[in-house]
Amino acid sequence: IIYQIFELTYEASQTGAGIDIKDLETVLEDVLVNIGVSIQQDIPNRKQVLFIGCRACDWDAYDSVWRAAKEDPDCDVYVMPVPYSERNAVGGVIETYYEKDLYPDYLDIVDYEAYDIEKLHPDIIFIQNPYDECNYTTNIMPAFYSERLKGLTDKLVYIPWFKLTEFGDGEEKPRKTMDYFCKVPGLVHADVVIVQSEHMRKEYIECLTEFAGEDTRQIWEKKILGLGSPIDDAEGKKLASCDKRAEASMLPKQWQSLILKEDGDLKKIILYNTTVAAFMQSGEKLLHKIERTLEVFKSNTQDIALIWRPHPLTVQSLKASKPELLDRYNTIVKEYREVGWGIYDDTPDMEMAIKICDAYYGDADGMAHRCETLGKPVMIQNVDM
Repeated sequence: IIYQIFELTYEASQTGAGIDIKDLETVLEDVLVNIGVSIQQDIPNRKQVLFIGCRACDWDAYDSVWRAAKEDPDCDVYVMPVPYSERNAVGGVIETYYEKDLYPDYLDIVDYEAYDIEKLHPDIIFIQNPYDECNYTTNIMPAFYSERLKGLTDKLVYIPWFKLTEFGDGEEKPRKTMDYFCKVPGLVHADVVIVQSEHMRKEYIECLTEFAGEDTRQIWEKKILGLGSPIDDAEGKKLASCDKRAEASMLPKQWQSLILKEDGDLKKIILYNTTVAAFMQSGEKLLHKIERTLEVFKSNTQDIALIWRPHPLTVQSLKASKPELLDRYNTIVKEYREVGWGIYDDTPDMEMAIKICDAYYGDADGMAHRCETLGKPVMIQNVDM
């Protein structure tokens, strides 16, 4: 259109014919309006959304958000697992894991080496790993640190991969554990942080304000939203479809032999969970507690089956931070596994134990909340009792 107008004006200038400037201005204004309408109506206004994950077992903390994005006809949605590594006491890599093939089959997975974040610049990036270089037991590639990602998207959103036990005023012990997951780089770099409840939002705000200064309170109040955890949505779906006896038939044979009574009925199944954070807080006291707990359950195996699931990074964490506890911890685990009266769960997916258990006992963490969401009794252990 611009070229045609140029041709007309050039021809008029060569022949000496006059041009009415007002008429030309009217034509150009009409053209501009039509271009604006075309931009709105004819050019797709699509958003590109990227979910970055590490461990396949943490997908539940994304699932309902991913489904909402997929249902939006104007969204192109990508899921990109990235490798993560176990670290030794001096920060070296012990082993690297890439769990792309362990994610649910219904996802369209993109390879992290093929998806160029810098070039594609997704409108929204969701992350689950907020630690960057500050995690001393596991680590993701620096290319996927929150510090870098914040410059490669219009909005960086952090959703924790876990849920916490809600606690009330005056409960200082669980409040102290917030340092491990609250004062981390991802919360600083993210534009939005979605936490499990309005109460937990207030705890986050207080923790970060105390850490960074009262003048930062408005930053956290704007950034942190207590919209709930997608884990609740996932657990609700599982609760609706859970058949305990059917689930039991899918368990490993060794598990089945320990959860069935002699008459074929199922025993009451208790999930016992011990965490890295509890070791960091309680040290040797937690070892004493584990020994006492195992003795109690060992004396009740006729009616109760125990599934002990220590945090997968317990050994690596003790090596790095509390090496004086490692030998004794390894001895406890070895004896428990060799005698074989209870189940030792070191499978990659915690969901199997959560589905089959009747109740939860152990440290306060995301597994406790998952059981709570499923309507299962939850008791948090006290190392002093």
